[in-house]
Amino acid sequence: MVLVTAPAARIAQFIGQPTQVVTLSGSLWSGRATLQGGLVAKWQGQWSGLIRGRLGATVEIQGPRTLLDGRIYASPWQIGLQDLSGRAGPEVLALGPNAAPCEGQAIIDIASITVSRSAVSGDGFVRISESTCQPSGGPAFTTPPLHLVLTSEDESGVATLTTDDTARDTMGRAQLGPDGWVKLRIDPNAARLMPGLPTSAPTELEFQLYTVP
Repeated sequence: MVLVTAPAARIAQFIGQPTQVVTLSGSLWSGRATLQGGLVAKWQGQWSGLIRGRLGATVEIQGPRTLLDGRIYASPWQIGLQDLSGRAGPEVLALGPNAAPCEGQAIIDIASITVSRSAVSGDGFVRISESTCQPSGGPAFTTPPLHLVLTSEDESGVATLTTDDTARDTMGRAQLGPDGWVKLRIDPNAARLMPGLPTSAPTELEFQLYTVP
C-alpha cells in the first residue's frame, strides 16, 4: 500500500517523467496528469485486481477532440490494457516523438493488449478518418481513411494497416515479439503518400522497442 499511495509526481521524478507530461497530481492509486495538446488523463485504482496479484486501474483521457476510457493493469509477469474505447483527436497523435501534425479523428475499440516475457497479444481495431498531415520542412500529404487491426501470431502481437474501404489495400504491418523487437513493413501504397520512401517494393525495418530485463 505504501507504493500505491505514494505521490505520482515523486514516482515520476524517480523513474523519469516523459516530456509529454506537463503536470502530475494525486498518487499511483488515484491521480491526474495534464499532457501536451490540452489532454487530461485520470486514473483510479481497483481493489479487485489486488486479489489476483496485480495492480489495476480505470483510465479516462479527455482532450479537445478526444474522449477515451479503459483499464490498465500490471503484475510481476504481465502488463496489459483492456476495453479501451472512444474517439481520439489529432492531439493524441501529436504526443508521438517527431509526429507530423495531422488533422483527423480515430474511433478506437480495443478489447485487449497484453505484454509479458513469453508473449505479446492484441485484439481490437482503430478506424482513422481521412487526414491531412504537414511534416516539418516537407510538403503536406493526405492519407485516405485507414483501418488498423490488432491480432496475435504465435507469441507476437501484430498490427495490420489497410485502407478503410472495399478494396482494403494493404498499407503496412508491424509485429512485436516478447523480446521487444519490432518487425515493420511499409507497403508501396503507404510509401507513395510520404515523400522520400521507395515505392517499387515494401520497405522492411527491424528495431528494438524495449529491452527485457
